[in-house]
Amino acid sequence: MTGDDTKHLPLEDLHAAAGARFGAFAGWSMPLTYPAGVMKEHLHTREHAGLFDISHMKLFEINGSGAEALLNRACPFDAGALEVSQSKYTFFLNEAAGILDDLIVTRLGQQRFMVVANAGNAEADEKHLRGLALDVEAKGDFDAKIDALDRVFLAVQGPEAWAALSRAGIETGSLLFMHGFEPRENWFMSRSGYTGED
Repeated sequence: MTGDDTKHLPLEDLHAAAGARFGAFAGWSMPLTYPAGVMKEHLHTREHAGLFDISHMKLFEINGSGAEALLNRACPFDAGALEVSQSKYTFFLNEAAGILDDLIVTRLGQQRFMVVANAGNAEADEKHLRGLALDVEAKGDFDAKIDALDRVFLAVQGPEAWAALSRAGIETGSLLFMHGFEPRENWFMSRSGYTGED
């Protein structure tokens, strides 16, 4: 990839050391394949487990007394109906109810939510969300803080994903599908894959 504005994953050096071949995706330099080849990687994930670096996706933490109201304005769902740790697949909508992006929202606490947005729309999503917050805050309706988080973001998928996480010392407890929690400080873990392997 060329260009000064290309974004790089925090773990890019590890991918390169593993023999990754990189390509462009949504302005990011992404590892596309490794020496074993795409078919072996695919079958290994289906039969065992695969690790995917999805750090190009964007995490937003929304907190404050108006977090629910902000999400209710941005998305076509009732954020207040989510139980703590429950996740919901939903959309960011514009003022004409057009879809801007699909995303997953997880309730972390009474006034805290984690939003996982797509890489290709991350900047527009953040601008839209902050615009809604300013608009509603100016009317005195609520207060909500939006933090765009820069973190390593990994997905482990496949029938042996739980065992792989356990061997790495990461206990998942009884994490249900479409739920998430914070197992350690500055960590967020969810069970929300929708690519065919939970």
